[in-house]
Amino acid sequence: MAAADHDAGAHGAARYLRGRTGVRRIRRKSRGAERQDRGATGRRTARSGRGASSGNRGHAHHRSYRRSGAAALAGIVLRRHDPGRSLADAPQRQAANAPLALRFNPAFADLLFEGSGHTYKELADLAAQGKPLPRFSLPATLRAKFRVEAGDLKSDNILATLPGSDAALAKEYIVVSAHLDGYGIGEPWNGDRIYNGAFDDAAYVATLIDMAERLHESGKKLKRSLLFVVVTGEEKGLLGSKYFAAHPTIRKEQLVANINLDQLRPIFPLKTLTTLALDESTLGDTVKQVAGAMDIRIQPDLEPERRLLTRSDHYSFMQIGVPAVGFIFGYEKGTPEEAVYRRWYAERYHSPADDLQQPWDPPAAAKFNDFFNRLVETLANADERPRWRAGSTFAR
Repeated sequence: MAAADHDAGAHGAARYLRGRTGVRRIRRKSRGAERQDRGATGRRTARSGRGASSGNRGHAHHRSYRRSGAAALAGIVLRRHDPGRSLADAPQRQAANAPLALRFNPAFADLLFEGSGHTYKELADLAAQGKPLPRFSLPATLRAKFRVEAGDLKSDNILATLPGSDAALAKEYIVVSAHLDGYGIGEPWNGDRIYNGAFDDAAYVATLIDMAERLHESGKKLKRSLLFVVVTGEEKGLLGSKYFAAHPTIRKEQLVANINLDQLRPIFPLKTLTTLALDESTLGDTVKQVAGAMDIRIQPDLEPERRLLTRSDHYSFMQIGVPAVGFIFGYEKGTPEEAVYRRWYAERYHSPADDLQQPWDPPAAAKFNDFFNRLVETLANADERPRWRAGSTFAR
């Protein structure tokens, strides 16, 4: 998938969701300004200051970082973190003394471990076996200085509704969401600089378009309304969904559930779905009901330490009190499916290799799309809206 194709897909979704088949467009209230800070090397870096929505411009920051004795972490030694974009109308939450976090090429990771009594391979092997990791100091010292240039960017969320048919329930909305942004043009891999984002997340923007098209062509009426939310800036910190959550075009009390499509990789047969936030609300019961009829096993997140719950757009909806779920093609530990999953993240995640030439399982993708359509239809026609479970930290 070329960059032009990716852009065309996003614009095609915009045209479709803005009214091509009777899907009614909502006012463009959800356009959000972002603040972009670019360091001297072209990498985006930390920032502070208010943005265009308030009419103020942020100030460039020059910082020096010195960190020694850092605790060793699993996998890549220094955590991946890119705070280089933030919403223009949101306060900057990153503290001035926040620890420096950046990506480090694991091929050179042993430079960081010299004199520590440990090696990168030792920790990687322990992590792969699911064993506890030791904590120790690193003698290595890093000194860095950044020159930051601040600027303002604008990027649209794409919103649309499909009105419900029931006089009372049509005022309530099932939110279906995916994100339209990717990484664009970047560091080449084997000569390829286009970061296509085929499964992250273009395929699932297409799934939303397909759903709208099916509903229109079939003439099927749902009792509740659907709200299509295709958000920008997910990869830069859920910016589009955070903006929508702060400035909803429909009162949040009318948003009864969110089904978010991200983190899905149809690369082996669909037998199990890991469901994020499975036990937070009664939405999980509906998920199990629909999946059971399709011989799909539902399991909770078995790796909460990866923080997948907080790393995609369903989390923005949960934070404003809307029950939500996200899905991952699941597997059992030690199976060939786990090996395929791990290999995909090692070789294709956020890289040019996430393209249309990669191996995938079309029947698995079709089965998930069928599950998704059934789930949305069941929620839209249910007598009762999903409720938070007693004790959930998200209950309002």
